[in-house]
Formats: sequence, C-alpha cells, structure tokens
Amino acid sequence: MKTLLLKVILLSLGCGGGPPPAPTAPAPPPDSSDAAVVAARDSERQRQRQAASNTDLTGAQGDTSKAQIGVKTLLGA
Repeated sequence: MKTLLLKVILLSLGCGGGPPPAPTAPAPPPDSSDAAVVAARDSERQRQRQAASNTDLTGAQGDTSKAQIGVKTLLGA
C-alpha cells in the first residue's frame, strides 16, 4: 500500500515514469503553387494596392472645414 502511494506521489510530481514522449514532426510547409497560398498572396497584394491608393485624406484645397476655436482655459483649472 505504501509503495503504491509512493509511486502515485512520485508520478504526480513528475518523478519517474520514464522519459516524455517524442514530439511529432511538424507538417510540411505548403507549396507556393497551392491554391490557398495563391489566394492569400493575391488578397494581400490587393490590400496593399488599396492602402497605397487611399493616402489622399484631403483634396487640392486642403482641409476646408471650420476650425474649432473655443474658450481658452487654464491648464489644471
């Protein structure tokens, strides 16, 4: 009874029981001609083209909105 209890305690602490199992080999990387890789590459290129063409935030006249000028306040007040 004591030996069984001792084995349970040692196994729960990570002592004994042999070496851990060997890790499994990772899956091979996808081929560059794989349909999912091609679709991801095309969508990333499309996203980059859209981001590059959307850099104009104002027109030729610049910012034509009225400036918000309010009452001056003291800092900390």
